[in-house]
Amino acid sequence: MNCTVIAGTRGLGAAIVRTYAENGWNVHVVGRNKLAFDKLKQSLQLVGEKQEIKFTQIDLDLPSSPFLVYDSIRLTGRIDCIVYNYGGTVQTRRVGPDLTDWLKCLWKNVLFSAQLNALTCQDESIRTKLRRIIHISSASGRHLMGSQLYSTAKALLNSYVRTNGRLLAKEGIVQMAIAPGALDTTDGPWKYKPVTVRDDFLGHYQFCGFLGSEDTVAKLVYCLSGPAGDFCHGNIIECDGGSL
Repeated sequence: MNCTVIAGTRGLGAAIVRTYAENGWNVHVVGRNKLAFDKLKQSLQLVGEKQEIKFTQIDLDLPSSPFLVYDSIRLTGRIDCIVYNYGGTVQTRRVGPDLTDWLKCLWKNVLFSAQLNALTCQDESIRTKLRRIIHISSASGRHLMGSQLYSTAKALLNSYVRTNGRLLAKEGIVQMAIAPGALDTTDGPWKYKPVTVRDDFLGHYQFCGFLGSEDTVAKLVYCLSGPAGDFCHGNIIECDGGSL
């Protein structure tokens, strides 16, 4: 089995790559940080001598990047699954973000993946083999908390997955999104917040009372790339610890 992970060199993306690789998949990692990928590859416990872990270095912020990634996917041959981990917010000190800020955030969270999906799913040589497209969304796309730009972009991503997923269902492709709640990531925002702020959030908004983990989300992504996700066309699967 073959999986392409977009933005898979660090954090949640690296956890996703590790989960697929250590379950015997060939993994094609796309990102900008070659050093981080090399470190990740050295840490993997591969299960097959012929397993392939490939890396394509591309700056995903560039307008040309979906076309470059598409070319790299065609070169890898067979592909069964694409996982989109590329995303994030845009920091701004303006009272109201301007169009440039909006477009940057929408590009990271929706437009890049929509463009790449259009390219791959129009290519018969890819479409006939592809069985799963999984996006990393966020619980903030549902309850619209946190950054205005980020939560709005994730809400649009959810809508895109719901609508485009229905179209791809006719092609035998399951397109879905995983929507995590607040995670205790390697270098994430919760590492820099006071304990009192974290505890207040967990007490009022994430009712399990603890932050999620990259490993938990990665295993859910992997699980849903198999038979467990076969009937989840256009679904947004929440993994949010009981988020409000």
